[in-house]
Amino acid sequence: MASNDGLLRAMREMKNGSRNGFSTFYRATVQFIYKSSFALWQNNEDACLFMADFYPYMYMRITTFTEGEDITKWLSGLLVEKYKKMTGRRDIYLDPNSVRKNTLMSKDDADRVWHLLEVRIHFPQEDKKSWKKGLEAPIRILVFVGLISAIALVVLWKVAP
Repeated sequence: MASNDGLLRAMREMKNGSRNGFSTFYRATVQFIYKSSFALWQNNEDACLFMADFYPYMYMRITTFTEGEDITKWLSGLLVEKYKKMTGRRDIYLDPNSVRKNTLMSKDDADRVWHLLEVRIHFPQEDKKSWKKGLEAPIRILVFVGLISAIALVVLWKVAP
């Protein structure tokens, strides 16, 4: 996986609903999650489908992660928890050291899972020009005041002798 600093930054962004943070986190963890998923399911298709369910599950529990905690252990715990919920099995343990090192997810499969995630997770619109956010309310007020002033002028012009 990528460095903890990059993952922590992505996780902070994810907590704020950032699609870019989620994308960064996905790219950094996809091989680890795939290897672990493959160890649980023992075949590519089930591992990919599990990942499409796991990432939203993890995203909804991002607030349970505390800084200083080992990211690998936190993810492994969530993987096992999700697997148990899906299968009903209670006797499962995923040892991160037992995951086969040579099991790699293809780029096509990673892209396919990412596209499934884009459909399943709805991120708020990220405004590239954040300086505009602060101006929306004042502009609306100015338009409203201008409209009221125009109506008042028309009424006064009609009413005035």
